[in-house]
Amino acid sequence: MPTPLLTIADLAVSVPGPAGAWTAVAGIDFTLARGETLGLIGESGSGKTLTGLALLGLLPSGASATARRLTFDGHDLLRGEAVLAPLRGRRLGMIVQDPVGAFNPAKRIGWHMRAVLRRRGDRRPDAAARWLSEVGVRAADQVLAAYPHQLSGGMLQRVLIAMVGALEPDLIVADEPTTNLDAVVAQQILDLVRERQRRTGCAILFVTHDLPAARRLCDRVAVMVAGTIVEIGPADTVLDTPRHPYTRGLIATVRSLAARDTVLVEMAGEPGRPPTGGCPFLGRCPRADALCRSDPPRLSALRPDHLLRCHHPDA
Repeated sequence: MPTPLLTIADLAVSVPGPAGAWTAVAGIDFTLARGETLGLIGESGSGKTLTGLALLGLLPSGASATARRLTFDGHDLLRGEAVLAPLRGRRLGMIVQDPVGAFNPAKRIGWHMRAVLRRRGDRRPDAAARWLSEVGVRAADQVLAAYPHQLSGGMLQRVLIAMVGALEPDLIVADEPTTNLDAVVAQQILDLVRERQRRTGCAILFVTHDLPAARRLCDRVAVMVAGTIVEIGPADTVLDTPRHPYTRGLIATVRSLAARDTVLVEMAGEPGRPPTGGCPFLGRCPRADALCRSDPPRLSALRPDHLLRCHHPDA
């Protein structure tokens, strides 16, 4: 079996709060192979974005990450900037969920593209236009001459994908790349990401709450709730035959919306901080019992490629 490109063991992220620091993400374990796409799915606030930012050393001010192991192609990312700085922007790339915020509003698109290309040592005069054409931008010269506010969200996302593509990274963290885009543009963006992966063999960590998008793009999915992975396995297996009550509830709400039900299915409770003890889904789970309240379940194998964090997998 080939060595994974990315290995994460027991990742935890602590963030500041009014009453002091608290653990927003805990016990994250997964690997990611070259050419593979792993989706992190779950509600807003479940810790998906923090997990992606921790990998790149881009956590917000005051937040910190620890792990038993965090390696990328043999590099120990726990050693901090000394290791991360040469990798980030070359072998590690990120597509952020807000394309507008990714650009300097006072600089033209061409300036941004040239800055990325210089980092790769590509000084060809037509390099920027070539990379834009790779993502389906026809009037490349007009786009390069424009300021960010003069372009639509979909076009800015295309430019951002072109910039990340120009870096030719081995791992891309794609954080909600289709947020706030209409369905047609969102599908085009996903197709661009998939095509980029097909050409380069890069690995993708796809952060999303869009389950149909996860099904189209991902080989495997990891379901997060309250900062913890509660189910992980092949995308079709998890999305078609979910075993964790949270995964089942999440998929039921999506199916209810797709069917245009008069009364929409919803899960009890609200996303929030993980409980201090017991199951991370405690307080929202209809099957919770005394064992769930007293003993945090471990991530265990239903089969070699399908893991579950639940005391009652057969309920």
